Amino acid sequence: MLKVRVVMLLPENDAIAVKAGYPPEDTLGEADLAAARWAWQSDRAAGRGRTRLPGAKRLFLAYAYGPRRRRVRRPR
Repeated sequence: MLKVRVVMLLPENDAIAVKAGYPPEDTLGEADLAAARWAWQSDRAAGRGRTRLPGAKRLFLAYAYGPRRRRVRRPR
């Protein structure tokens, strides 16, 4: 397979929460959670390899659905 780690975060009670991931026992640290929140709120990429919150171990991209947007956003 691709040998990548993936986490799916979805809105929950005016915040975002981890809903699925691979490997399943993987967790997010504070830097990753901060990057994920920023990416979701600003609709811009954050985390690994980006200038915004580069201390995160992962790259976070906002994916929106419903009336907001219906596509994955490219990193800017």
